[in-house]
Amino acid sequence: MAAITGDQVAVYDRQLRLWGVQAQQRLLNAKVLIWGLEGSNVEACKNLVLAGISLTLRDHRTVGAADVGCDLSRMSAQDYSEWIGKGPSWSWTAPNGGVVRGSPVIDSKGDIYQSTIDGEVFKFSRTGDVLWNFTTSGISLPGNPVLMEGVLYTIRVDGQMTAINSDDGKLLWQTRACGMASGDTHSIIAGEGLVLASCLEIRDAKINAATTVVACNATSGAVLWKFRPDMLMYNWIGSIQNGSVLFSDTLGAIYRLLLRDGSVVWKIPAPSSPAGSTGGLTGASNGLAYVSSNMQGQNTPTGTGLVSAYSVEDGRLVWRRAFPKFPANSGQVLDLDSFDNSPDHRHPSKVVALDLLDGHTLWEYDLPDWHGGDGAVFVAGMSGKVYRFYDQNGDGEKGVTFTHSVSSFDHSDAGFNYFLRPEDLGQSRATCASKRVQEMNPLCTVSCSSDRAETGSDEAKLKDLVKGFDIVIVGLSVLGYDFELASSLDAACRSLGAGFILTVAAGEIAFFFSDQNEHVMQERSSAQGAAESAGPQDPENFSFPPFSHFLSGIPRMLHGKCDASFKLIGLFASFLRSGGKATPSAASDFEAHCRDTVKCQPSVDGIPSMKEVFGHFFVEPLIHVASVLGGLLSQEVIKAITRKDPPLVNSVCFNAYTSAALVELLPEAPPAPKKRKSVEEVAELLDD
Repeated sequence: MAAITGDQVAVYDRQLRLWGVQAQQRLLNAKVLIWGLEGSNVEACKNLVLAGISLTLRDHRTVGAADVGCDLSRMSAQDYSEWIGKGPSWSWTAPNGGVVRGSPVIDSKGDIYQSTIDGEVFKFSRTGDVLWNFTTSGISLPGNPVLMEGVLYTIRVDGQMTAINSDDGKLLWQTRACGMASGDTHSIIAGEGLVLASCLEIRDAKINAATTVVACNATSGAVLWKFRPDMLMYNWIGSIQNGSVLFSDTLGAIYRLLLRDGSVVWKIPAPSSPAGSTGGLTGASNGLAYVSSNMQGQNTPTGTGLVSAYSVEDGRLVWRRAFPKFPANSGQVLDLDSFDNSPDHRHPSKVVALDLLDGHTLWEYDLPDWHGGDGAVFVAGMSGKVYRFYDQNGDGEKGVTFTHSVSSFDHSDAGFNYFLRPEDLGQSRATCASKRVQEMNPLCTVSCSSDRAETGSDEAKLKDLVKGFDIVIVGLSVLGYDFELASSLDAACRSLGAGFILTVAAGEIAFFFSDQNEHVMQERSSAQGAAESAGPQDPENFSFPPFSHFLSGIPRMLHGKCDASFKLIGLFASFLRSGGKATPSAASDFEAHCRDTVKCQPSVDGIPSMKEVFGHFFVEPLIHVASVLGGLLSQEVIKAITRKDPPLVNSVCFNAYTSAALVELLPEAPPAPKKRKSVEEVAELLDD
């Protein structure tokens, strides 16, 4: 085993202290094949290379739009022409893969101001020319900026309130307003000579939400006052009216503060049995403030959403509407998630128009929303359909006429891979990704391959594809969703003494199956409950069933006691192995297979129907789902290589709706034969 170099000691000092020299040497000498660059496998690339493991990335596919994020500008000219009359006159992509979360600000000339998470602010002319670019040199700008009297105001994540001249992009002033700004998409507001934002102090850094409202002089940047409400704030937005500012916290409590000194005019506590929300408040010119909040569930598992109207003058409740699902912070248009409190709001939602004075429903429609500048409401769903609603007769109540257009994008456009970039389009996934993974740890070796395994490949070819690797991690999609081929690859790995891990995902649910063959754990770390010992520990043996046993055990699993999330994966395998097609268009056939053939339709948190979930198998999992499962997967690889600590045997599933990672031994071990009582054995001997 090669000795650890001086450079490696410096880089891996913490790991050496945590795992020991022998374990670190095993990591540095290990070779792992990651086959299929999607979902949890991408997250595993990052984790494993940082641990010092050399990787080979294998994927025969080329980089498509799905791998670098959906590029809407690529489709705009065709898809949106019906409702704006023509294609976009120009489009822009943030440099260096920058993420844009803040809303654009448009001035009276039609010029546009856009900030990015990377700490860049751009000003565009209405024809798309970049007029100036302001940079914080990498300090993030997560919030929505505001424009007032020729000055653009924003707050950096390090707590620096910043004023930028809108004419030339020059810095006017910068003030340490607070310890830091939270990373949510909060809004800066300005009016009556002040600029206000939500923030937090360094001592609150672990909270990951705002704890304080700060007010600065809009001309000089001087901090005038700070106010700490009773509860946290998330995606904060306030309303400035008549010498005061109004806002709500995450539980729906409302505050009115004087602008001159931040003193409390009135405070209304949250409704009874409150539950967390983004705490949205919107003001209007009619003397009312509108707040969306949530109540805990009593007769329903998802609770109740509230929209409340309060008098700005004295905080009196004017009216309140209750809804069966949670409202979102979307101003005067209310987003009601039509599924059980989906945390990411991916599913179609209900747009509800309420009367300002008494809250009665004017109209509603079952899709998510955003506003158009001409009074129309634009609504987009994850299905790819975009709708435009416009009240043509203007009465707001009767005879509402909706015009709409529909655009669509292919399901393959819903993915994302942060190792790939737009300039990689059309090139090899493995080649492009390997360069970026290598950059994360130059002390490792990261190679690439475009080899592929096809249905019907003989045993010798499969062995040749996995030979020389300690662990082989395979994504089901790169195998064309062929479970039999996955089983053959597992058999090839077992024959060579290599570990095998198969990853599968369905939107909010991600799964991996691990086969470490006959694994010998040589020691437990102290964190696993074993005291530090000067002498060697007794080894422990773990026998992993092959993937073929998992497949053959599916009928028993579907009607057994394992968690419903695992049954969903089993149903997917059962359908494809029975001749079902691996394409989203086969969703109805999958639903019929579950209902009529195997007679198993599990109730899975976050999954409304078997038909709908089927399409999720063919898109990338949500980023946070891939991150969680990729982390668990990486831990299993490291434990297998270092031979420290007990592995998870052998199936792991993460469901974002329940925020729970589940571990099962699948198929279940057969029950041990019942031991006969000694009396029965003696009686049998006497009979003989």
